[in-house]
Amino acid sequence: MKKQLQLLALFLLLGLFKGYSQNLPDVWDFGATQLDASQYNNMLTVDVINSWYDASITPGSSGNVLPDFTTGILSWTGGGNDRLRTTNTDLTRYDENINDYPDFKGRIYVNSSGATGRYLNLDLNEDDVVTVVARSQNGNGNIHFDYVADSNLQNDAFAVGTEPTELTFVAKEAGNYHIYDDTDKPSYFRVVRKSATYASITGNLDVTAAPGIPDGYSIIFTNAAGKTWSSTVAGGTYNVDLPVGYQYDLSLEGADGYSISSATTLEVTESTSSFDVSIKDNNTSAAAEAGKTYTYSFADGSEIPQTSYTSLRYDTFQTNDGIFTINSNTNDESLKFGYHDSTHGLVMFPGNSVDMMVAGNATISFIVCTYGSATDAVFEFTDKDGNVLGSIPGQNIGGADAYASSFTYSGPAGKITATLKSDNFPTAEVYIHGLVIENAAAIEPSNGLADVWDFGAEQLDESQYNNRLTVDIINSWYDESITPGSSGNVLPDFTAGVLSWIGGGNDRLRTTNTNLTRYDENVSSDVFTGRVYVNSRGATGRYMSITLSEDDEVSLWVLGQDGVGKLHFEYVADPSIQNDVADVGGEVTQVNFVAKEGGTYHIYDAADKPSYFRIIRKSATYVDLSGNVDLTEAAGIPDNYSINFTNEAGKTWNVTPSGGTYQVSLPVGYQYSLSLEDANGYIISNGTTLEVTEATTSYDINIQKVEIYTVSGSIIGLGDHIQDLSLSFIPDPDANSIYVPQPVLDKDASTYTVQLEPGIDYTIQAEGVNDYYIPDNILQISGDTNHNITFDPKPLQEVTIVANGLTDAQKADLVLTFTNLNESGYSYTFSDISAVALRDGVYKVSASGLDKYPLQLAPTSNLTIQGEAVTKTLDFENVTNWTFDDVVITNDTEFYKGLTFTGSIKNEKAKGHLVGGSGGTIEVPLQPGQKMIVTYYYAADFNIDGGDAITTNSGSTSQLEHVTYVYPGTEAGSAVISINATTYITNIEVIDVVPFSAIITVGVDKDYQTINGALDAISRMDRPNDERVTVLIDPGNYEEMLVINENNITLKNAASIPSIELTNQGVDIADNAVRITSYYGYGYNYYSQGTDNKWNAEALAVNKANGSQPYDNVSGTTNGSYWDATLVVSADGFIAEDLIIENSFNQYISKKESEDIVVMVSGNRGERPTGYGNTSVQNRSFVERAAAIGIAGGSDKVILYKCRIVGRQDSFYGGSDARVVIYKGAMMGAVDYIFGGMTAVFYKSDLVLNTSDVSSDAAYITAAQQDGGRGFLMYETNIISTVPGVNTASSQGAKPGYFGRPWQANTSEVVFFKTYIDTSSYPGYEGESLINPEGWKSSLGGESEKMYEYGTIEASGVDHSADRVSWSTVLDSPVLKDGTDITTFNFTKGNDGWDPLPALVANDDTDNDGILDIDDNCVSTPNSDQADMDGDGIGDVCDDSDGDGLVDSEDHCPNSPEGAVVDVFGCEVFNLAADNYNITVHDVRCNGNNDGYISISAEDTSYTYNVSVTGADTGSASLSSSNGFSANIENLKAGTYAICITIDSRDNYEQCFSVTIEGPAPLAAYSSVNYSNNTVTFSLSGSKAYSIDHNGETISTTQSSIVLDLKPGKNKFAIYTNSDCQGKVFKEVLMSDDVVLFPNPTMGELKVYINGDDTNIDVSLIDLSGREYYSGNMDIPSDRVLNLDLTNYSNGVYFLLLKSEKVSKSLKVIKL
Repeated sequence: MKKQLQLLALFLLLGLFKGYSQNLPDVWDFGATQLDASQYNNMLTVDVINSWYDASITPGSSGNVLPDFTTGILSWTGGGNDRLRTTNTDLTRYDENINDYPDFKGRIYVNSSGATGRYLNLDLNEDDVVTVVARSQNGNGNIHFDYVADSNLQNDAFAVGTEPTELTFVAKEAGNYHIYDDTDKPSYFRVVRKSATYASITGNLDVTAAPGIPDGYSIIFTNAAGKTWSSTVAGGTYNVDLPVGYQYDLSLEGADGYSISSATTLEVTESTSSFDVSIKDNNTSAAAEAGKTYTYSFADGSEIPQTSYTSLRYDTFQTNDGIFTINSNTNDESLKFGYHDSTHGLVMFPGNSVDMMVAGNATISFIVCTYGSATDAVFEFTDKDGNVLGSIPGQNIGGADAYASSFTYSGPAGKITATLKSDNFPTAEVYIHGLVIENAAAIEPSNGLADVWDFGAEQLDESQYNNRLTVDIINSWYDESITPGSSGNVLPDFTAGVLSWIGGGNDRLRTTNTNLTRYDENVSSDVFTGRVYVNSRGATGRYMSITLSEDDEVSLWVLGQDGVGKLHFEYVADPSIQNDVADVGGEVTQVNFVAKEGGTYHIYDAADKPSYFRIIRKSATYVDLSGNVDLTEAAGIPDNYSINFTNEAGKTWNVTPSGGTYQVSLPVGYQYSLSLEDANGYIISNGTTLEVTEATTSYDINIQKVEIYTVSGSIIGLGDHIQDLSLSFIPDPDANSIYVPQPVLDKDASTYTVQLEPGIDYTIQAEGVNDYYIPDNILQISGDTNHNITFDPKPLQEVTIVANGLTDAQKADLVLTFTNLNESGYSYTFSDISAVALRDGVYKVSASGLDKYPLQLAPTSNLTIQGEAVTKTLDFENVTNWTFDDVVITNDTEFYKGLTFTGSIKNEKAKGHLVGGSGGTIEVPLQPGQKMIVTYYYAADFNIDGGDAITTNSGSTSQLEHVTYVYPGTEAGSAVISINATTYITNIEVIDVVPFSAIITVGVDKDYQTINGALDAISRMDRPNDERVTVLIDPGNYEEMLVINENNITLKNAASIPSIELTNQGVDIADNAVRITSYYGYGYNYYSQGTDNKWNAEALAVNKANGSQPYDNVSGTTNGSYWDATLVVSADGFIAEDLIIENSFNQYISKKESEDIVVMVSGNRGERPTGYGNTSVQNRSFVERAAAIGIAGGSDKVILYKCRIVGRQDSFYGGSDARVVIYKGAMMGAVDYIFGGMTAVFYKSDLVLNTSDVSSDAAYITAAQQDGGRGFLMYETNIISTVPGVNTASSQGAKPGYFGRPWQANTSEVVFFKTYIDTSSYPGYEGESLINPEGWKSSLGGESEKMYEYGTIEASGVDHSADRVSWSTVLDSPVLKDGTDITTFNFTKGNDGWDPLPALVANDDTDNDGILDIDDNCVSTPNSDQADMDGDGIGDVCDDSDGDGLVDSEDHCPNSPEGAVVDVFGCEVFNLAADNYNITVHDVRCNGNNDGYISISAEDTSYTYNVSVTGADTGSASLSSSNGFSANIENLKAGTYAICITIDSRDNYEQCFSVTIEGPAPLAAYSSVNYSNNTVTFSLSGSKAYSIDHNGETISTTQSSIVLDLKPGKNKFAIYTNSDCQGKVFKEVLMSDDVVLFPNPTMGELKVYINGDDTNIDVSLIDLSGREYYSGNMDIPSDRVLNLDLTNYSNGVYFLLLKSEKVSKSLKVIKL
């Protein structure tokens, strides 16, 4: 009975009964914090938590993993290695690590990323509210609240960062819910469950502003969880019961065209009982504001709640500002719009519409998607009356993602509507990322100054510019919660006058002006202080928008990150009128544009990541140009002729002369081309170009008639092709004719007419009909003539096709297309390959018609026809690898290169993936002994031949997954991939299976001759459990680019004593070395480069034959390039042993590069040498991005064992979530050469600074990019230089460099632990540390306090830890800021405890003598016999009897005293303690005096010291017992002195020091006058106290900066100190009295009022060029008004200069 009572008590304690809440919220706090019992049911206590653990575990002990548990309605299902981490030491736990969050004492830490099988389970009632406090380890958490019975009904997800975040969920149904993180390692601090309390709410409906609203409409209440309640309106009222404690969004259902005009949100509390609603007709929506840009994102939840459209669709949705409303316009639930996901944004369907309010003229941009199938989708715009205004594309399928599709509206303010339409895809999903409505700004009338927007808030000369940006204006762009002037902030959209920025949410303001709110200080310019950095390449949807007047000039200072920028200046209303494009390189460039029309322009980069430093808008200055038109020689000219003036921007001004004169207003500053219009047969004879300046006011034009006659005739031989014809008549150049004939064609009648000059040979040229030619194409006339133009077809040459690899049936299906490469638009298709005939030309050959066979045309050279028949051999190859990126596949495609499709199967070509819909199938042909590898990502649910479902919900396009299927058939057949739900497949590959072999060899006479051959064999092996394969590679040079995409591969040097040494300036290698090398680098294209960005022999042959390279080399991670890496690792368990992995791009010209054709492209470093072995590419001028190794993100457990990595810039890349261990070896590089987001341990490796002899070429070892988790651990590494002449062509060793610079601010991590830093031998830096005292730079991505250093060993003997930059962290104990001990295991362990280093150390044999280091009595010198004659445990070859570092066999003095300092021969050298001498310098009192002196003393009193001082003066002294070993050397002037000390009886000893005796610093005073508030600021230096005389008054100050008020007139200042020898500084400031001009502008009379009491004044008048019109002294009358007469002066701008004792003014005068 007692046990039963105890069990019942336990049940009550654990709260196992669901009704326990008693209306109080239940709380589970994982630190056992007891919340207020009057407000909560505390479900967890110390005893409850301790009861979860096995009885054998001591309660309150640490080091215990968390078991599964159940407490009331909450249970935990874990993975066996999860942890309770709590500072409550009464609790059984793992440790006390809760990351110092004072609000909480404990957390459940889930020790696996994305572990959906580890979850909290809650049994809930409908509308229960659950609050979870959680964080994620890496900051990319995604916490789910998943209804177990039906995830489609509810599976809410919220992003969670590294800080504890309160997440609130509401149960839509009763039942069990799972809480888990599908991407990161979450921690749960507290869970609270609260039962819903309901309020009954009623309200009245005001429909005064909603005439005609339908009967039976409903009010919809939607809470934050996406659950809706509906109340049908009856009798003008409604009633609904709602859970309290929520804010509800109100909307209408069944009332299209109407919306709620009163508040659309309602906070429901227990006291809420009524809420009235007003409704309006949407035609009276909110008013838009002129000049304001409205930006809406549909991807981030800021507008459309992030509830999937699979569970929440909308009839209508209106933004809170009322500016736009989306309408479904349908009762079909499947065609209603909703939120898709954060990648696609809003999903709409044809028939859906968007109502928008505009303030008048406006530009509407839909940010459309590259994904989808509705290739004809458009938005059709209508006004409020339904009139069609125009349309724009509603998608950009296959093009750039996030493309801004823009429509320009011109009209009154009000509502316009955009309706989505698609004729061919009426039910297709169309994805919209966002919407931007730019209401045209009112252009301010020009004040004659240029507007400038400087993104560092630099204030330009106010006499020339209107500064549109200040510190306050820029800081106002940011949310008010952000501290002004802080860093780490992304740039929001902004508007500053007529300029607006529309960005992507992750763009950056980068500025050295630390008063500005910014991202970081990385400006990339020595001239500018700030830039807007666009953090997306080719993002046309991120742009500067500027409203301009016609002819406004816009200047931009801009650069492109990759140097390949294409900067567009696009007239939004009609890009066909103006869409100028300027090339932008990697250096700051000034780009100029001129607006051809008034309106809105978008400025964006379609190819690169641009940075905008400054933008200047200048209104055009016009000049009225007039002149006479001389028609003396132009008899009969038509009355309606006109003159065209065309400037360099391509804009034309047309003027019709009248009465023999013309007048036109033209912008100044351009050269214009002059021509006639409607005056055929007449020319301008006195010059057709004119430079227009402000002084250009007249220009006479002479027109001359040209003798011409009419030629007419028929056009024969073209047939229907005449519709494509255009004709031109080109005069013989020797005739010097400037008359341009203008032929007129009547294509329907096949006739032409043209007027020509007589006696001139004209060549008749035809365009548009290139298949024809004119045999008789020379024409000369003497009068009116009839001349027929006859065309003949160009002769065709027979082409014999040899189709290798095809059967006769396949040849019958083959269709060949020949595209003329030199004549756009001319291609010829033949379905009968025996009947191919082509005219002369160069043709690209393509094949089709074979898609039902697994065949494709091999890379093929172009076909050249040159006047004779040819034979073309085409090779067809079997397709075993399908990439889906070469053609468009639609749901109607039946076959693709041998694959057979049924149902919903299509591709997204630009993304290179196949999209399968439910019910779709893919049939793949297979042969016996083959296996199929299917690669997929993002989302997948499919099976192969009816097997188990293969699924993923990773949501990531960078995380590739694959499944292997071995074909079981004994004869040819196929496998069917059946799609169960939406599936993204990136690749299908079929390969022949070969037997597994644990070891294979590579070499001249080995299993395989190339490493790629061996890797291909491994990919074909049957390795069901990824059994490891070791590739033994014979020593030698292997020019190959490798991709490791199979798990558990080892590449190993097969030499018995392997080497990784370079020789001959880095060109050659040691005899026992294996070098894997390639030569691609940024800024160049290569004929040898295939479409996979790798070296390809077929591509080289074809491209050489064609004389061109169609593929563009890419850098970064694009297309698997990894910065053109020689070795790419995209697999787990890769090991490299004793290899040299090199990119020779910045080392030497390799043999293959010397045989390649290298093409310079944007970003190149100049023409590269071509001779094999040329090392000039090591020069700093050639250095660019070129990786030796690239380890893809997610590649796990990679080991580089005693390898050498060779490169210069970006040598060694490792992506996020990759774990890498580098054991010993050498890492060579210069610029950011170890980079990326990997977790890596460099264990006792050499970090080799591989720089050139250029003095500015300093190394940056690391560029870390982690956004969480662990980073780089440089564990007991050695920072050394290359060896000149051996592994580098440099003649000098490296100069001091840097530990690195963070690539990502704040979160990137690098730890230098017990680093040995060698000294530099570079001239000027001899003996200094190879690491600059600063240690780190922030010039790449910003600052991170996680740049650590501990226990550094400086060979220079100088401790620079105090000199490191302030934002880095120098540790005084081996513990990181987050409490992590610096151990290799803490970096490698991950989630599975990976710890390879102990085994690597235990199995190391450094000297390769067959004895492991742990057993070897001489580790570094081979001694397989282990001889030890003296039995001291040290091998004889390593014995060092006196311990001086020289082995006995090389020591001239093997018995030197212990601790003695020895020379290179091992013999003792006399030395004294480093601190033996105390030297104090006493400065002179004034410069020029000789009252300085030096005090010197010695600590060791065993010797007599002789001191000599030389320099500006000389002196000497002796230190002995007679003077207490202390003396002064006196009477010394200021200067530098050498102090040298010798010792009696120690002839070889001398120690010298250099000291400086200084005088007082010179007095310096700098002034800055603020005329707006009549003050002057003095900045003072040189003393601690200063005296300032101001017009006879004396002021004393100890401040280094002082502000003084200025008095009218002259202000005389004298500044001095209490030291006469510092002298005085004098300054005079004139505070000018006020001067007023009126009227200004003036027609002539100008009055000048001069304030003050001066009696006369100097007056000058000059123009803009500085020309002086008047200069003299004038008396100032009693009324203080000077009268000036400018009547006879020319109209224009002048400057009036006034100068007197109290006046100094320069005033602008405008004469009309």
